[in-house]
Amino acid sequence: MNSIDRLRELYRARSKHSDYQRTAPALAPLLGDDCLPSVDRLEPERFLFLHRHLPLAGRSVIDIGANCGYFTLEALRAGATSVVAFEGNLEHAAFLGLAGELLAFGPRLTVRATYLDPRHATCNDHADVIFCLNVIHHLGDDFGVDATNVGHARHEMGRYIRSLTHLGSHLVLQLGFNWRGNRHLPLFEHGTKQEQIDFVSWLAGDDWAIRAIGIAHERESCAGLQYEPPASHNLGRRNDLGEFANRPIFLLENTSPPR
Repeated sequence: MNSIDRLRELYRARSKHSDYQRTAPALAPLLGDDCLPSVDRLEPERFLFLHRHLPLAGRSVIDIGANCGYFTLEALRAGATSVVAFEGNLEHAAFLGLAGELLAFGPRLTVRATYLDPRHATCNDHADVIFCLNVIHHLGDDFGVDATNVGHARHEMGRYIRSLTHLGSHLVLQLGFNWRGNRHLPLFEHGTKQEQIDFVSWLAGDDWAIRAIGIAHERESCAGLQYEPPASHNLGRRNDLGEFANRPIFLLENTSPPR
């Protein structure tokens, strides 16, 4: 089996988080139309927002829960000096490693086929920017502690986010409204964006400062969504856009004392 066939085989492997993320644009010619996912979780729009507020050229990155590598590969394409991608799904990790080889990113990309436990990360894992995109609401399910209920899970999410301060200077964070992705286990009483903003403020504690928040909103001039600062016209929940488009994206800066 050649490398491209192997890449396609890995992409087709079924798992809980299959088809969760678009593939990076550079991979489309390699995978072919029959492998491209139909899902749209606003990857280009989210990347544009974070890169506009936090240019990645010349910066190192850690990607927690890299999935099939959209944000990892786009960060490298945007000029990141290096990316360490943590992905506990073995097929996804193998897919991303092989994709990096085929795209000739060489030593700039390191893939670790494991879930990231900040307590056991090495000093070599420190980066300028950490991506933690739609991961922590699965804490106590896919990885981490054995959380027993939503309250326990919320507490552990706070511990996890604050423990990332020794790994990076900036944090790009997004999370779901339901623990384990289960709508019967809501993290917030009313499922509002403001409740999530308040929760992330608590998660940040004194260790992270929120520098920017992006809310998906319809463009006035053309079709599609873009991320813009919170305002009265975009904080209301829009169920017609789907659950994912209601998730704010946060850019945080490390304010904790050096360790």
